[in-house]
Amino acid sequence: MATRSFIIRQSNHPDTPRYTGIYCHWDGYPQYVGVMLRDHYSHDGEVQVLLGRGNISSLLTPGGRDMGGNDGEWKLFNEPAVQMDFLSDMLSHADGMGCEHAYVWDASTREWEHYDLRRNPQSLEGVESIMELAQRAAEVGLA
Repeated sequence: MATRSFIIRQSNHPDTPRYTGIYCHWDGYPQYVGVMLRDHYSHDGEVQVLLGRGNISSLLTPGGRDMGGNDGEWKLFNEPAVQMDFLSDMLSHADGMGCEHAYVWDASTREWEHYDLRRNPQSLEGVESIMELAQRAAEVGLA
């Protein structure tokens, strides 16, 4: 069964929609997508290229490898990223697609935040930084 997630970029540019996001079908839990984003998508340009792919089956590194370092193949759904002006709308959209997790890149702070949509998709409760999640994963031997 898939653990669906939504990957979102927050822009601070006044002439563009504030949020852009894509759907990711597989392995959306923090120990995979969260760690992959933290370790391989830590620059705004990389995040923009990722979102430019549109909806994806699973997340790979910018070089096309999975978390284990194996060569992978980008499987795209041929659907472009969605754009919205409000994070609450984007989280509702992700929840409506059955996503359990959302990850938001803040282009100004260059940090990822995690939203557990199983808790309450309409609020900002459950926000954790990717660093906190990675630390917890490392403590239990998952990262």
